Amino acid sequence: MLKLKLLLIVLVFAVPLPVAVGGKVRNHGLHALAEEEGVENILECGVQKGSSTAAFLSARPLRLHSVDITKKIGFVDRLERLAAQCGATSFQFLQQSSLEVKLKGEGALPAPDLLFLDTLHAGPQLSRELSLLGPSVRRYIVLHDTATNAFEDEGAEHYPDLKGYNDQTSGSSDLPSFPGLWAAIIDFLVAFPEWFLALRCFNNCGLVVLRRSESAAKDAESRRWLRTRTAWTV
Repeated sequence: MLKLKLLLIVLVFAVPLPVAVGGKVRNHGLHALAEEEGVENILECGVQKGSSTAAFLSARPLRLHSVDITKKIGFVDRLERLAAQCGATSFQFLQQSSLEVKLKGEGALPAPDLLFLDTLHAGPQLSRELSLLGPSVRRYIVLHDTATNAFEDEGAEHYPDLKGYNDQTSGSSDLPSFPGLWAAIIDFLVAFPEWFLALRCFNNCGLVVLRRSESAAKDAESRRWLRTRTAWTV
């Protein structure tokens, strides 16, 4: 454990802050969620420079699959070394779209206990991701940038690597009729009532935590836990 803490300290000073524990996801308590008992399999969609990846690895889950259309060689290499030093986590980076992830059928990844979504922040994109991946998630769905892009779609120009992918989010009547992430979140909660809004944060671009319902008592306890155990500001 001491070696792991030292390695995390080295990461903070050896690479730009976003790949360690800073970046826009700072103070969002991802480590606390990932180390919760029963959270063994994590699927992260949207790696960028690895701030959320490092937070998840520090919790030492059983498996972490990180998906992004771009592999930033220097950052991913450091994350792979961190995973090797942690020892407890099977870490795999997958260079592909979140809409290409399979959670059912041949070649499927294990059903995640926690799904983290931080890709193109647009209603149609999130709607597709939630419809494709959400039903297979066992406990948490965590969404980033839910304040910045609550009612406004992020433009694909922020992600030049998207030019190599077909537009998988257009021409469908089942997509949200309003721009931004919030409409997609509401549509998902209506379509899947077994999920509920456990936490909504507005700091550091915003974060939403959805949780699969168990019982009224356990759901209430989960809300209290999220507000006291983590470092989020609501």
